[in-house]
Amino acid sequence: MEGLKTSTRTAYKAIKITPAQTLSILRSMMQNILHFTLVFVVAATALRSSEVLSLRWADILWEERKI
Repeated sequence: MEGLKTSTRTAYKAIKITPAQTLSILRSMMQNILHFTLVFVVAATALRSSEVLSLRWADILWEERKI
């Protein structure tokens, strides 16, 4: 489309955490296995939350150990 303008500005700021902080967060979530699993997958794969929430079992290649 001609003449279309968009803005990509955002106030989002990434927060960096250490491996020790990640482990502490995971340990605090052990009572809810769903939350633990979601946070673990995000931490291990660097997927975005929307990507993790849209995963299906068919997306996991067990033999190749890939998502």
